[in-house]
Amino acid sequence: MRNCRSRLAIAGRIAGRGIRAALLGFGLYGVTCAGALLAVLATGVHLGALAENGLLVIANPLNFPFYMVTVLSAMYLAVIAAISISRERERGTLEVLFYGPVDPVSLMIAKFLEPVGIYGLILAMDAVILAGFGSATGFGFPGEAGLAMLLALAPLSCMIALGLLLSALTARIRGSVLALVAILFGLLIIQWGDTVVNGLENLPPALVPAKALLSLAAGLLSWVSPFAYLSRGWAAIETADPGAALLVLAGSLAYTLILLALAVLSLRVKGVRTR
Repeated sequence: MRNCRSRLAIAGRIAGRGIRAALLGFGLYGVTCAGALLAVLATGVHLGALAENGLLVIANPLNFPFYMVTVLSAMYLAVIAAISISRERERGTLEVLFYGPVDPVSLMIAKFLEPVGIYGLILAMDAVILAGFGSATGFGFPGEAGLAMLLALAPLSCMIALGLLLSALTARIRGSVLALVAILFGLLIIQWGDTVVNGLENLPPALVPAKALLSLAAGLLSWVSPFAYLSRGWAAIETADPGAALLVLAGSLAYTLILLALAVLSLRVKGVRTR
């Protein structure tokens, strides 16, 4: 128990240092401003439809702007996680940390808590921005938006855990970022490609096997893709389905814990020095 408390205390101090650095940097505010811009554009689409038709029937018109903000935040947090350990290893500070009371478990907890804390800051700023949009446009700020923002943390944690695993496996920042971009881009291509192909009618017979193969790949990758957990989580939020939300929470928790355990194991095997 004392060892657990000590690890959490150490992790809290390391994570706090990273959050303070984010507050003094540009990335946090750049992502928030970009999210606000996307929300303005999405809200403008709704207002254009309202002006053209005189009537707009949408249960929660701010849901789509919030979804765009969530996706952008997920990408930002994944990059932060992906460079967090490889940056320390490349600079040599990771080795210094391990001379002290830091071990792979406490370090991984710290590097997970850091982007979670940054997400809390993004949430606070985005909540103010979306509330302002709701007031200015008359759309209002739905009461379930706060719960949706908190539930979004579950699928976002999958993205963070994936970034940490890649960071533990790679020796340098460039390798971490390239690996993350390649994996996320590949997962998106397969997911979107499956959606597009399934929507096509009168597919040539020669492409039917390719369609089946793509659907099989998309089905298998839906269990390992952070985007799939994000999509399922958002569907549960939009439909207000408690059962689906609990399944997403359980699946996201298991996914996150498995990837964090693999990241700790990778850090133990690979060590703290660049090779």
